[in-house]
Amino acid sequence: MESKLIQSSQRYLVHFIKKFKYLDFCLNELESLADMHGVKRDQLFVQPKETLNNIQKNPMVYVNLPSEDVANRILTRSILIKEIIDVYSTGKTYEELLLNVNKERLYPILQLDKTFKFSIEGIGRKIQQAEQIKIIESFGIFPFNKKIDIKHGEITYRVLENNEDHMIYFGREIASNRVEEDTFHFKYDLKNRPYLGPTSTDSQLAFLMANQGQVKEGDFVYDPFVGTGSIAVACSHFKCQQYGSDLDIRVLKGYGVGRKSKNLNIPGLDKIQRFDLFCNFDHYNIPRPEILVSDFSKPPFINNRGAIFDAIVCDPPYGVRARTQKIGISDTKQKRKERLEQEKVQKQSQDEDESKQQEDTQPEKEEEPHYSMKEQYDVREIYNDLLDHASRLVRPGGRLVFLFHTDSELTAEENRFPEHPAFEFICSSENGLTKHRSRHLITMVRKSNQI
Repeated sequence: MESKLIQSSQRYLVHFIKKFKYLDFCLNELESLADMHGVKRDQLFVQPKETLNNIQKNPMVYVNLPSEDVANRILTRSILIKEIIDVYSTGKTYEELLLNVNKERLYPILQLDKTFKFSIEGIGRKIQQAEQIKIIESFGIFPFNKKIDIKHGEITYRVLENNEDHMIYFGREIASNRVEEDTFHFKYDLKNRPYLGPTSTDSQLAFLMANQGQVKEGDFVYDPFVGTGSIAVACSHFKCQQYGSDLDIRVLKGYGVGRKSKNLNIPGLDKIQRFDLFCNFDHYNIPRPEILVSDFSKPPFINNRGAIFDAIVCDPPYGVRARTQKIGISDTKQKRKERLEQEKVQKQSQDEDESKQQEDTQPEKEEEPHYSMKEQYDVREIYNDLLDHASRLVRPGGRLVFLFHTDSELTAEENRFPEHPAFEFICSSENGLTKHRSRHLITMVRKSNQI
């Protein structure tokens, strides 16, 4: 009976976590996760997505999903979804709410031999306990079984009073992330991580990026600016084969740039012998990535191998906290040639009275060795290289996910999102940093045609 109900119910209410700095990302994350389970973007939202512009105040949206199983799998990966509810009734008052209950859908659930509980929440106002009790008692007109368990009920009936749209919702909770400590990503918080760097990406943002990249088990994923591995840790949680590269060996090896966590309460911290990128993966018991010390302006992968990655997920340096650099040349061959010619002339003008023996025994001046130096890497050039290299490295249908920074004091051209003919722009989400600066999570998909 329950299975039949699940198959017939396709509209669900998604309730997002309102007090969250990445709330602007929620619709795009939901869309990406739904797409992973076969729900196309134009079929997901009951209301057109472009009209859902008030999520900051009203963090709820109706969606079409094929089953409760899909709803559960979406929430299992989501960072921003608080819960998914199968709604049985809505109303502007509690009298209207009770009158509008869909009994054909509610009653089969009431007949299940399972314990249940009620959970009541106000959005925009706090509902006192005495008022909550009255609300629960008002549902006594329906034939609930007697197996109520206010703490551990197997079925949770939710009543949401939303002061933003002045509606009250009643339904059954399909899946929940309401307790942060119970979420899969809580243990990955940076304050619980052994090794950190000055630019370590926030763990929640890293998982949002992994979700936008649709990273899954068996995927080949690459982060060309891996740093201390925050994004790589998030992707590796989903059992992908992670690759990474970085120009700065110091941050990879823990030579003065990265640092040991100051949180001495991290379990096993005192047993770690070497603090570097890999110790974070060992700490979380996830596979170590394959790491290369490499300049991304000269990618280390052989082009004739074709597209080898399912996704590139990265946070390119943008010159505020991390310097934008690449390998450069401190002394060109032409300058070296000119210098050697000048030294030769000077040598010929030496005192001709100097004995021939002294000339013969005097060792020739050795040519100075050439050392590779770092030079500035223009931010726009970084993104141009990123998209250009990704067009050869990412398979058709694969995703390119990256952060892009804008500044209201810069020109429109400087703030323009990067583009490439091999990639289709999917979406962007904005996270304000200061009064003038923001960062945008950009998601692109590799087109099927070869460029």
